[in-house]
Amino acid sequence: MNRILLLLFISNLSAQSPQLKQVVISSGAIQSDRVKGTVGQPIIGHFKRNNTVLSAGFWGSIAQMFLNVDEVVLPTEYSISKAYPNPFNPVTNIDIAIPESGVMQFAIFDILGRQVFTHKQQFETPGHYRFTWSGKNNQGAALSSGVYLMTIQFAENYTKQKITLLK
Repeated sequence: MNRILLLLFISNLSAQSPQLKQVVISSGAIQSDRVKGTVGQPIIGHFKRNNTVLSAGFWGSIAQMFLNVDEVVLPTEYSISKAYPNPFNPVTNIDIAIPESGVMQFAIFDILGRQVFTHKQQFETPGHYRFTWSGKNNQGAALSSGVYLMTIQFAENYTKQKITLLK
């Protein structure tokens, strides 16, 4: 009788095996994980995948971890990108990196030298910012197609760029 019980116990242990199923449908995938076991647990160890770690065994657990978190890197010097897209319609962008707090002034002039847009911005913290201009004057009226001169001043830095509005 003991031999029969031992034989049943051993066959039950060896019958428990992990299963991993993955079904691909068109351009997507559905994944199903199932691990089952009984006394003796035939698989013991750690299994890692994406952001999940499975510890299988008598005292195993499932833990989710978030890896590769990017730290925000503050700029060490002032920089400004070229306006993009240029020519533009309906908006143009400029990426700005400032290493310290301060006031930035934007001014846009038409081809005759008339100031058509101004904006003053206080930056409290250093970082990466984006200025977006929609081709409108300070009253919100759309400007006509043409070449405009944009000036940007931050502390001792002064930048000029030509931008073209196309409609």
